Amino acid sequence: SPNGCKHLHHYFTREVFEGGAFKEKTDDEIKEFIDRKVKDYKESIFHGKTGERENYAFDKYRTLLFPLLKNASSEFASTGFVPVKIEDKSSIIYPLSDSTKIILKGKADRIDVLEKDGKKYVRIVDYKTGKKDISPDDVRNGFEMQMLTYLFSNCEGNVVPAGVMYFLCGFPASNTPLFMRNGIMLDCDEVKDEMKFLTDNSLFSKSGFQSKEVIDELKDAVEKNVENVGRDIINGKMSISPMVRKKKSPCTYCSAKLYCRKKLAEDED
Repeated sequence: SPNGCKHLHHYFTREVFEGGAFKEKTDDEIKEFIDRKVKDYKESIFHGKTGERENYAFDKYRTLLFPLLKNASSEFASTGFVPVKIEDKSSIIYPLSDSTKIILKGKADRIDVLEKDGKKYVRIVDYKTGKKDISPDDVRNGFEMQMLTYLFSNCEGNVVPAGVMYFLCGFPASNTPLFMRNGIMLDCDEVKDEMKFLTDNSLFSKSGFQSKEVIDELKDAVEKNVENVGRDIINGKMSISPMVRKKKSPCTYCSAKLYCRKKLAEDED
């Protein structure tokens, strides 16, 4: 499945950084890695007995896996951001009062660290097989907060929040470049210099860079949004008030709209 591309990228990242300093992989090394992992998967899941259907699926995704890992290898070779944690489970605590706290549990796909000029920068990377983006307005309105909660929870003390980034690793639409990254990144030379591979190859839009003031504002917005939702839960507030985002109503595909009290109230009116 496309999700398998994401997991294979995780395996690849772990393997290439196991020895410490990263060394860019050759085409033959990448192909050998893919062949080895496909063989292991066939043995563990299919016990080596695959039919035409399974072999077709494997061949199809091989056409994506090689350029995906080639792209990742080239990016790693061009940047000082180093993946230090992959699929990292965490619990994030937001205190509401002396006796009440909110605990958010989740798993970050990848946590990158850049150490430069005596400072430590953290970036959160999330893999997506479909289209995905994020903007400051999304966060201000209470959307797309997951990665930012991971980011700020890993930036205690003097650690600088470098930003968050979606890695689109599935089959793209015909008019979209392969392996785009979308996100919110800190607009400073230290971070931008380490992302030149992405910006020079039009894989990350320069409009995604935001000032320190905006990043700080988003930190406050995340804390406020989490606190507001927590207080609403405690107070039993469960009003049906869906927000329309990007001209798309969340009601459109809701499986419960047949029974929705909001719809019944509108019908009565």
